[in-house]
Amino acid sequence: MDLPEKYQKVVDELGKQKEVKEYTDWIASNNNVSLDGGYLCYWKENEEFSQKIPKDKIVIDVGCSFGLQHLLFKDHKAYIGIQKFVDGHNAWNSFKPKFRTFTDNAIILESWFRDFAPMIEPFIRGRENEFFGIASGSIWNAPQFNDDDIKWFKRLFPKNYFASEVCKKINYES
Repeated sequence: MDLPEKYQKVVDELGKQKEVKEYTDWIASNNNVSLDGGYLCYWKENEEFSQKIPKDKIVIDVGCSFGLQHLLFKDHKAYIGIQKFVDGHNAWNSFKPKFRTFTDNAIILESWFRDFAPMIEPFIRGRENEFFGIASGSIWNAPQFNDDDIKWFKRLFPKNYFASEVCKKINYES
């Protein structure tokens, strides 16, 4: 699959054409992964978010899929992608992700946000303006399944957040 122009430009700038091609080919050819919506989840929104989020922020992307959008955040302070692939939810049985990053400021973690959030909360408290949360689709697709993740997202990112179009149902009043 060809990358969108903005992604390809970053890949070219980084000189990582071969590595990214191998990775995207692996994702696209892995028949255990549902590619509904593509592995470049919400790339148009992420392109917009990467331009709107100030470069001095640490971006925490909850529900990042394979995290390839980290390329768009290469000039930000840091990018942390968090994704949990679960049998029957967003992956077939026995699938194990192979996360790859191609920038020095990025990391992708396989974790529930509800498991990761309590560990980083003490680090964020009092420094909320240094962080920016992104709520991607997988955190909101099954609220009954991800209720704790949603609660943690709202708790850690009460002001500095963006949500992909499918996630506009964030309600901070409840």
